[in-house]
Amino acid sequence: MEGILITVALVLLTIIIAIVSYMIYNIRMAGMEVNDFWDFIKSTEKLKKLYAFSKVYENLDIQEQIIFIKEAEQVFSAFEKVPTKLWEDEYQKYMKVLNRYQKEKLKYWKVNEKVNRQKSAAGMINIKINKIGIILIAIYIIICAVKNTKIISTLAKMGEII
Repeated sequence: MEGILITVALVLLTIIIAIVSYMIYNIRMAGMEVNDFWDFIKSTEKLKKLYAFSKVYENLDIQEQIIFIKEAEQVFSAFEKVPTKLWEDEYQKYMKVLNRYQKEKLKYWKVNEKVNRQKSAAGMINIKINKIGIILIAIYIIICAVKNTKIISTLAKMGEII
């Protein structure tokens, strides 16, 4: 009885190993790596979730945009590594998510452009204030020199003020 159980277990183990080996062989013959295929399988689930998400939510806040964009980029990356034949059934979902991705990416760029303009304007104001300060210091030095005071003591005083 024990011999039969051991034999059955070994036969099942051999069949499992043969099936896994055959799957790996087919994946490699298709020109893919096993990791790429596994990423594709996981990304198919993400694609379904992103597709459902994009159908339900029209307006996303900044944080949701960033998450959607990053998740979509991961899906696109995984889909690029496998032959198109594998994901023909998911093509419509892929294209709808791609369109939504492009729309959200454009919105994100516009928001970032406004923020960068504001930062740039603030930086320009700081530069102008610094220039005005330098000009005032130069005028002060000239006035002190005209009054026949020692320039070195004036510079030392200015160093203390700054």
